[in-house]
Amino acid sequence: MTTLVILSANERAKFDQPPKFNENDRTLYFSLTNEDLKHVKELRSPTTKVGFVLQLGYFKSNGKFYLSTQFRDQDIKFVSKILNLNFEEIDLVSYSNKMLNQHQSKIL
Repeated sequence: MTTLVILSANERAKFDQPPKFNENDRTLYFSLTNEDLKHVKELRSPTTKVGFVLQLGYFKSNGKFYLSTQFRDQDIKFVSKILNLNFEEIDLVSYSNKMLNQHQSKIL
């Protein structure tokens, strides 16, 4: 019996990680429409605001969602800056799975 291997273990690990953006990519994928910005302003904490924008940007990039533990620090810093939030206030440990799932549903 032949086993079909589409991706190696390293390729699979890379596929399962958020994309690595450069500055131009961040500007493109983390830009917000007026509708997106309206939703972000309705969110209460800096962490949920940043979490939503990260989920949205990664989804716009490749149509996939990621766990908050996978979010890249450079992306967190970038989104914090564009939202005029203090990066030090962002605590993605408190970005619950419930909130993550609500944001994913909103994005879809």
